[in-house]
Amino acid sequence: MFRVVPTMDDILAKAKPDEPFSKHITNCVSELKWVFEQKSPIINTLCRQYKIDEHRFWAGMLATVVFHDIGKITKQFQLIVRKKLDPSKNYRHELASMPVIAEVCKKLGPLYNDAYIPFEALVVMTHHKPFTGKMFERESSTSPDYLPQVTSAIEFGENLLRDNGVSFSLTVTKWLNPYEYYKKIYQMLLQSSIVPGIKEQTIFSLMKGLFHYADWYASGQRQAYAVKNSVEDIENTLRIRTIHKGRTYKGLTAFQQKAKNAKGHLIVSVPTGQGKTECGLLWALNNHSTEKIIYLLPTMVTSNKIYERCIEYFGKDNVGLSHGTAGYFLKMEDEWDDQVKFRTMILNSKTFMKPVTVATVDQLLYAFLNWRHWAMIRANAMNARIIIDEIHAFDPYTLALIIKMIEWLKNTGAKLTIMSATMPEPLKQLLCKYLPHINMIEDPQYDKLSRNIFTFIRKSMDKMLTAILTKFRDGKKVLIVCNRISDCQKIYKQIWKKLRDHKNLMILHSELILKERKKREDYLDQLNREAPFLLIATQVVEVSLDIDLDCMFTHIAPIEALIQRAGRVNRYGSKKNTEIIICEDMGNKPYDIDIIQKTRKVIKKLKNNPLTEEDFKIMVEKIYGAIDLTFSPRFKEGEHVYDNNQYDRRGLMDLDITEERLSTRIIDYIKVDVIPDCFQKEVFSLDDMTLSEGYKVKIPLWLYRKCQKCEVNDIEFVNVKYDNNIGIIREEDNLAIKIV
Repeated sequence: MFRVVPTMDDILAKAKPDEPFSKHITNCVSELKWVFEQKSPIINTLCRQYKIDEHRFWAGMLATVVFHDIGKITKQFQLIVRKKLDPSKNYRHELASMPVIAEVCKKLGPLYNDAYIPFEALVVMTHHKPFTGKMFERESSTSPDYLPQVTSAIEFGENLLRDNGVSFSLTVTKWLNPYEYYKKIYQMLLQSSIVPGIKEQTIFSLMKGLFHYADWYASGQRQAYAVKNSVEDIENTLRIRTIHKGRTYKGLTAFQQKAKNAKGHLIVSVPTGQGKTECGLLWALNNHSTEKIIYLLPTMVTSNKIYERCIEYFGKDNVGLSHGTAGYFLKMEDEWDDQVKFRTMILNSKTFMKPVTVATVDQLLYAFLNWRHWAMIRANAMNARIIIDEIHAFDPYTLALIIKMIEWLKNTGAKLTIMSATMPEPLKQLLCKYLPHINMIEDPQYDKLSRNIFTFIRKSMDKMLTAILTKFRDGKKVLIVCNRISDCQKIYKQIWKKLRDHKNLMILHSELILKERKKREDYLDQLNREAPFLLIATQVVEVSLDIDLDCMFTHIAPIEALIQRAGRVNRYGSKKNTEIIICEDMGNKPYDIDIIQKTRKVIKKLKNNPLTEEDFKIMVEKIYGAIDLTFSPRFKEGEHVYDNNQYDRRGLMDLDITEERLSTRIIDYIKVDVIPDCFQKEVFSLDDMTLSEGYKVKIPLWLYRKCQKCEVNDIEFVNVKYDNNIGIIREEDNLAIKIV
């Protein structure tokens, strides 16, 4: 039988560790005051911009934090936290807090003159669950059983408010039905003729971000908000890093010096391998006071590499990593005995709470589709210094989503730097349209830089095997880039048969298990400078690997892809007689046939031509110069998807789907992560099942549907044929492939 708890000190906020309600709330207020100070620049800016009284904003935030857990003072919660009641009989505490929070909203009044959204209530209501029309269905037919101590808790909260400059008396004379209040807000948003826009999203995101900082840090440990490094620190580390790599440090390049002194938004267009990363970091610190730094890239592999580099500049505790397999990568990098600390670190990284966050661009785009912790991520992106690298790698669909994101960010004080080695004029014009007064950095000294000799041969790749092997046997480091995995595997098998020694032969593509792919990428990072080597790869090398080889044979591809591939050969311009041989590919896929034909037209006469960076620019303009990206069907589709999603979510609701169903890229066919069943023994020998991610590989959905599956201990294994050397095998006569 539950007895009435005699004092407020016996009311618990959580079970592990046993923490009194009053202590948790006091800690939350302390953390709110701290983070309020950190975010004061953006708070002040938005209050001025949206004509919000700053004291009213502070009062709302303080009351939200003080009363957000008052719904825990119920018989149900206190029994559950003491393990004396089945959790299935719980009444959600955030919903049980609504009667008090509703009174707070009434007492304080609207946040600004025409505000129709009770922001404080919405923050508390959604602080544990996605905001959808199916929230709290269990609570629809029951009621919270409040304990008498709720009156003491209200008095305690009023005293906390008073101690922090906010005075009002909160008397709840009639306790409203919490579920009906939630439905009222939901229906109001659903039926309103006015869809909340940038203003409402910005205010809600900022308030929810402030709230989560206070709540999470009160439950854990406060961390640094922003880095303390200076541009001089970057220069010193760059010098040490350059010398460590065996190169001579000659100081900052001209374009790095310009970035170091640049203010505001920035476009950087310089060749690969010349130090764009440091250029972006120097700019970020020059434009920095207490803002976060966010570095966005097109792939998980590039994100991992830049994460490692940022650790050198800012220290491990200050840098977060966010992408689909970040947890696995971070587990492989360090030993984590404390799983609670590991999960906290992952959460801080996913929500961009670290002073510096390195992520795939998708992770920030997800927040602009209102997916998982979207408000917290947007709050951290406000006023941040954001670097988007390799912008050329995104097709018009993803580019449209990025532009929508940029439109929102620029209104919240964020500054952006957009970087690429390949920056067609239409892309520059598009960026200038949405980021007016943007600065441009292009370094003319590289225009005459010629690192490789180019030749176009009207032969397929498999007709070039003799030439490839001759280069290899002459001691060269040779790169072969195929447009499709099947071709990559085919060439690898042909070369394997002709070589007696396979230790310097490697294949790399996206259908290797994650563990093996990382192992091979790490090996390439430490590649012997003297020994011959032969790497056969797909597009994964274009923006992922900092390698410096001697010769490349590549399928024809869009000009920007060819330039990126060529950037893996004679990367630093210190070698002589390095070659790029472009081979014919009549398949065209996965590329647009029109772009391939235009590329073929501009390269068809290449024969031992030492192309310069200026030549590359001319080629790019010949192909893309007359294109208006905004008229592209895929660009319009991206805009349409974004706008429809915001309308359907009414700006403030959550997109409640799995990550597998969420895509910010146009793909010809969906891929899914699977564990081939040949790895069952290895997976179940792991001490930490987080590491099972290392045995996952992406396969096409059509292949997944054709394969047999089995589930063991809640882990699904797929009977797809996998070879440890070449990855997934899609042979039609593979007996493992059967229709289920």
